[in-house]
Parts: sequence; structure tokens; C-alpha cells
Amino acid sequence: MRYRIILVCLLFSNYCWAQDVSSQEKIKEIEDKAFAIGMNSYKLALEKMSVQDINLLPSGENPKYDAAACVFLKEHSSAEKMIDDKRGIIVRKANWQAKLDLKKSDVSAVNQILSKYASKEIYLLFRLLPDEVMWWIRKDQRLTLMSLVDAVHEAHHALDQVLSYCNDSNATFYFDGEARITELKRGGTENYSIISEGIPEKYGIGTPPNSNYYRYVNNNKLHVNNDFIILLDEFNAYTSTASLDISLTPSELYKKFRSSGITSYGGNLQGMSDFMLYTLCYLQVARMHYPDSYKKIKESPFLLAHIARVWKAAEQTLHDGYKHTVNNGGIYVLQPDLIDTIYSPQFLAELDHLGIAHGNRVDWLNTYFLRLSEKNGIVFN
Repeated sequence: MRYRIILVCLLFSNYCWAQDVSSQEKIKEIEDKAFAIGMNSYKLALEKMSVQDINLLPSGENPKYDAAACVFLKEHSSAEKMIDDKRGIIVRKANWQAKLDLKKSDVSAVNQILSKYASKEIYLLFRLLPDEVMWWIRKDQRLTLMSLVDAVHEAHHALDQVLSYCNDSNATFYFDGEARITELKRGGTENYSIISEGIPEKYGIGTPPNSNYYRYVNNNKLHVNNDFIILLDEFNAYTSTASLDISLTPSELYKKFRSSGITSYGGNLQGMSDFMLYTLCYLQVARMHYPDSYKKIKESPFLLAHIARVWKAAEQTLHDGYKHTVNNGGIYVLQPDLIDTIYSPQFLAELDHLGIAHGNRVDWLNTYFLRLSEKNGIVFN
């Protein structure tokens, strides 16, 4: 856990500051504080410390205030390049990777699994943040399909946080092995709990108390910084790790998970689909009732480019994941009526308003809608 955020700020550079004994002791102190309150990142630990404590950290150990750590990133994310690149920023792929301690059996096991089954994007994420990934797995006290995928999901968030700090707090997302920088800053739009004002009841308050709706939307209304950026950060992470869920299906880890008696598992595929709907609901409610927030989103071309990028990937993951759903002999749960709602004209119109390309209901006639048609006698045109 020790060099987690410090080195992430440096992941696009070829150098790292040396540490003296006192700085190492200070980092250990922060680490202990973070662990004691169940936190996994220095960013969260720093928020619990006073400014005086933070300023005691030497240069290079203060990602929140030390812009020098982000020189390389800034050199490759100029406004001119953003204008020239119609898709938004593409920062050079990292040359630097954290050293893996393969003498530790759990690190070696994770490395073996991800290098064999994961996408290049996911494996690079592990190589950039091995301590972050391993912290979550060790917290769960065992390496399972769930603990591995959840750890990668959380590492996504950690990397996005730091990349955003390194870009003057402009929301930045790790996706497809690259850093995608947008125009929005955290806190600039309405809390994503406004989703509750427009989501169909069966996917909102009508869901079980342990559903993603209650976990993310209903229970986070008082978190003032949980705005559209955080919503997109979750959508981004769920989409990436849903593909990991699918790519691990040939692995022994997946087979062991199934042999344990588990017959159904929502996982990241369910989470990704939920956040497809949440994103559409947010856009709809913002357009109708929160014009200032909607205007910021609509007038941010690089943000829109990233929404489009994640949406396209999510649709591909839906296609890839279908054969691994419960109805096809797999374990992943994805309700066809949720896909039906996402692809209803009411919600797809929100993507049209913003010029974001998307699939249509006809794309699911031979997959998710096939069984829905058989079950309900519904014919989809």
C-alpha cells in the first residue's frame, strides 16, 4: 500500500523522488491511520489530516498539492492537443510500471491470472497499482473471482482520482489503457441522487435494500460531491471490470467459484447495466430540472466523447456477456426488462440530445429480448 498514490502520480514519468527515513515514517503513520478507519488510499487519509500535517510531507509525497509530480502528464495533455484530437485526450501509454514482488505467492497468483486472461488495459492497471489491487484482495483474506474483480474495480477509482489531481482536478478517467481527460471538475454538477426523480420505481425504491440503487443513489444523498463525475467514474469502472468478469470465465478461478455452489451472480455486468440506466436518468432529470448542470455537460465535448466511448464499450460487453448469463447456462444475472428499459425511446432520446451514438432495441432481438418475448408474449419491432 505504501507508494500507492505517490507513484501513480508518477506513472507517466521515468523518475521518482528518493525518500528519507523521516518521510517513510510519515507515510507509515498515514498508512496506519487509513487502515485503522478502513480506508485504502492516501487520498482519503489525507482528507482526514489537518493542513499542517499534510504540509509536513516532503515534496513528492503530497499528491494533493505537489503539481511537479504531474509534469509529464501535463506535457502530453495540452489544450492544443485537446482541440486537435476530436476524440479527446489520449495520453501516452505508461512506460513505468511498479515492480511486482513475485516471491509473494498471492501477488504471483494474481499476476498469472491477469496476464493470461485479462485485457491489456486491466493487466496494465494491475502493473501500475499492484499494491492497491492486493490491498483489497488481502482485506477479503482470500483470492476468489469476486475479490479479484472487486479489487480491480476499486483500483480503477484510485487511478482516476490521482489522474484527476494530476490534471488540475479536471475529471480524468483511465479507460482502454489510456487517460481520458475532460473539462469538468468534481462538484460542478448536481448530486447524482437526482436520479431518484426520474428512475422507474421498479429500478429505484422498488428494488431490494441491498441493490445498487440503494447502495449508490438512495444512501448517498448527503454526499455533496457525488456529482455526475462520480456517476461516470462508476460507470467507467463497472464497464471495464464487467469485461474482466467475462474474460475470466475460462479460468480455474471462475470454475472454482461455480463449483462452490453459486448459481447466480450479478457482478459487474449487472452493475454496468444499472449505471447505463442511471446515466440516462441523470441526463434526463438534469435536462428537465437542472439546466446549469445540463449545460455544463452538454458544452463539454471531451466529457461527451468519453460518455460515448464508455457507452459503446458497455454495449459490446452486453453482447459478449449474453452467453454467460443464467439463461444460457452461466452464472451472471442480467434482467432482460432492464435492457428493455434502457433501450426505450424515452431514455435513448437523452443520448440523441447529446449526439452520442448508440445501439437500438433491434440489436437485442436475438439475445436478451428473445427470452423476454417468449416469457411475456411481447414482439419487439
